[in-house]
Parts: sequence; C-alpha cells; structure tokens
Amino acid sequence: MSLRNASAGRAAVAQVRRLLPRGHTLPPEELRRRHRALLILLWLHAVLVPLWAVSRGFGIGHSLVEGDAIAVCAIAATVVGARRSGGPLLVSLGLLTSSAVIVHLSGGVIEAHFHFFVVIVLLTLYEDWMIFLLAAAFVVVHHGIGGELDPHAVFNHPDAEAHPWRWALVHAAYVGAAGLGAIVTWRLNEDLRDQHVRLIADKQAALERAEAAERELERYARELERSNRELDEFASIASHDLSAPLLTVSGFLTLLEERYAGRLDPEADEFIAHAVGGSWRMQRLITNLLEYSRVGRAGLAPEDVDLAAVAREAIVGLRGPIEEAGAEIVVDPLPVVRAQPHELTRLVQNLVANAIKHHDRASGLVVVSASQAGDATVVEVRDDGPGIPSEHHSRVFKMFQTLRPRDERGGSGMGLAVVKKVLEAHGARVELHSAGRGTTMKTFWPRSKELAT
Repeated sequence: MSLRNASAGRAAVAQVRRLLPRGHTLPPEELRRRHRALLILLWLHAVLVPLWAVSRGFGIGHSLVEGDAIAVCAIAATVVGARRSGGPLLVSLGLLTSSAVIVHLSGGVIEAHFHFFVVIVLLTLYEDWMIFLLAAAFVVVHHGIGGELDPHAVFNHPDAEAHPWRWALVHAAYVGAAGLGAIVTWRLNEDLRDQHVRLIADKQAALERAEAAERELERYARELERSNRELDEFASIASHDLSAPLLTVSGFLTLLEERYAGRLDPEADEFIAHAVGGSWRMQRLITNLLEYSRVGRAGLAPEDVDLAAVAREAIVGLRGPIEEAGAEIVVDPLPVVRAQPHELTRLVQNLVANAIKHHDRASGLVVVSASQAGDATVVEVRDDGPGIPSEHHSRVFKMFQTLRPRDERGGSGMGLAVVKKVLEAHGARVELHSAGRGTTMKTFWPRSKELAT
C-alpha cells in the first residue's frame, strides 16, 4: 500500500506541476524592464521608511536599523541584477521586509497590513509562482513569530494578539487565494503567449521562405532574361551567317539552271532543280526558325485589333500561293480581339497558308469565321481537304512535323508550331477538329469583344 500511495502522490504532484505555470516565460528584455521598476520601488522604501519612522517619533538609530534590512536586500538585488535565479527573489524579499517594517512601525494597525497585499500584487509582475510561496511563508513566519514575541508590534486587534498563529494563517490564506488567481491567469497567458510566439515564428519563417523564394525567382528571371537575350542574338547571328552563304549557293544554282537549261542531259537538269529547291527550302526554314524564336520575345503589348482587317492583310500577303493553289478564301464577319497586331497577323497568315496547302483543289474553299463559346471568342479556319487522321493530331503543332513530303507545297513544318506559340503567349489556345473530310483549326481567345456586325 505504501508503494501505491507513493506512486499516487507522485502522480498528483506531477498533475499539479502540469497545471502550474511553467515559470520564467517573460522575454529577457521585458523581465529586465519590470525588474528595474520594482528595484527602484525597493530603493524608495529603503530611503523613505526610515524617514517615516523618524516622523513618527522613533529615534534616528532605531529608524536606520529598521531601514537597513530593506537596504541590504536592495543592495544585493542591485548587484545580482535581473538574473532569473536571484534578482527577483531578492527584490521580493526586500519589499516584503518593507511591509513587515511598516507594520511594526505603525503598531500593527490594520491599514499597514494592506501594504503586504499591495506589494504582493506588484510582485505578480515577475509572473513567477515561486514568489507567492515566498510571500505566504514570509507572512506566516512574520505574523506568527512576531505576534508571539511582540503582539502589539504586529497586530492591533485583541483576538489577533491572543491567537497570532491563527491570524498569521488567515493572512497567508488571503495571500494564497490571491496567488491562485494570479497563477490561473499566468497559466492562461502562457498558453496565449506560446501560441503568439509560435504564430510570430511561423510568420517569420514564412516571410523568410517567401523572401528566399522571391530572391530565387529574381535570379531565375535574370538568368532567363540573359538566356533569352543570348538566344535572340544567336538566332540573329545564325540566321545571318547561314543565310549569306546559302544565298550565294542559291544564286549560283539559279544562274546555272537558267544558263544551262536544255544544254545538259535531262538528269543533270533534274539534279540542278533539286539543288535549287533544297536551297530555297533551307532559306525558308531558317526564316521560320528565326520567326519562331522571336514570338513573344520582346514582350506583348496587346491592344484591340480588328480581326477582319488582319485577315484581309494576311490574304493580300498570300496572294501568290492562293492563286497558285486556285483556292477561294471566304471571310465571314470577324470580331475585335485583344492581341498584339503583328503577332495576330502572323498567326492568321500561318493558319490560312496551312489551309491552302491542304485544301481540295477541286472545290478550293477555305473559310475564316468566328463564334462565341462562353467567355471566349472562337476564331476558326476551315478547309475542305482530305482531313488529318486522328493519330496525327497530337504532332501537327510540333516543329518540323508535316503530313506531306517536304517539297515546295509541303512546307517546313513550322507554321502551326508558330501558331501555337503565339496563342500561348496571348493566353489563348488552339484545337484541331477533323472528322472525315476537311480540317478546322479553332482558336479560343479569352475576354474578347462581341462579334463585329
């Protein structure tokens, strides 16, 4: 039974300790600030209490002796400072001693006893429950022993003078009740302070992570800007350096074809024709690659653009291929969209050029139209060609992907890749629809205006 009782006792003590404030939760700077204020109050008592004793008729020597006990505590507390292990306890002991001296010098009047409670309230600034134990013990010892030795110096009440220990315990009970209220408040404040500290720490950590991410993002942005600038310079230099010798080769091949046409055997004429065509396709490929690399590079400055005017401009630019293919271009009423004019012209021209290459030469119809689909304006280019098998839909928007042989009509496979990149730069998208005959390229433009009438 004794072991069980001991275990139960330890459990009870552990439970009480969990309920008590953990103690010493004040930030160091706040503890020093409060300690300085209470230390100043202690020094004021060390000076004023002896003066008050003299004013009440006590001798100077007696008054100084009474004040010395307070001064000793003040000196020790000043030397120790605000260290948690000693300074607060010395200040508390000094202020409680001040209360005891005031009770003694007043002859134990009831009003003097209130000084104890005022001091104890002030000592709650330390937020240390151990100080309440010191205060309760000090009151019991002072009132009990002092009441036994000199009742008139502690109590000014007949029953208290007759039973000093009883009243010592009553006064200590008041101290304990006040301490219990303070301890409950401190415990709640500790939880709130801990939550607040955690929130501040989490906020600081999140802020530091955000700042680090922002710095990293800025670094990536600088790297991307540098890379884009170098890529643009490389594309321009490569285009120039490749185009110059290619133009020379193409020029001499053309002269060779013109001057010696019919003078060589048919196989030689065929070889020269293939060489001229290859140089022409190479020149067009270089131009298309440079065009692709520059899409959105300079940044977009969108504005309201009349798509009908853009379509007319694109058709004028494709007059030669249109006449060669014998195609008929029909342009329905088109809307005003928010885009960069030059990029939009390039997009429409590539879509129409792609439709021309794949239209049916018998009917030769290419239609450019528009409609509304929710919050988006749908601009579509439709041809009446043989269509695109579903297994090829996923690759037509990639670079260098063509469904025809790479001849003059087949193209370089860059047109639809440029279309997709222009749309992505504008926050738009493209869909390919082809079931049976005919192919429709649908582009979806967000937040566009109503269709033009």
